[in-house]
Amino acid sequence: AFQEVLLLGGLDLGIFLPSLSVLVGFRSRAGLEFGLGPNLSLDRSAGDAGISLAVAFSVGWTFVFSNVFVPVDLALVPSPNGSRLSLLTGFNFTKR
Repeated sequence: AFQEVLLLGGLDLGIFLPSLSVLVGFRSRAGLEFGLGPNLSLDRSAGDAGISLAVAFSVGWTFVFSNVFVPVDLALVPSPNGSRLSLLTGFNFTKR
């Protein structure tokens, strides 16, 4: 499995904290999936803005409805400025 995840965080606090993760992993035939990859984030701590690089980890399950695949994953990005846990979902499909 290969996923790119663009996350716009901090909007509930009135700030803009973009994050980009590129995850490479495996998905079993039953739907269990896990992956890891680099994460590039804009962080703000004590009023200073900076860019941080970390490793993102994800685990989840893909549900299949006819030819539509719906992955539901939890992703963890550990960081010295505070780790982030995100719930990710989406969909993709195959043409038959």
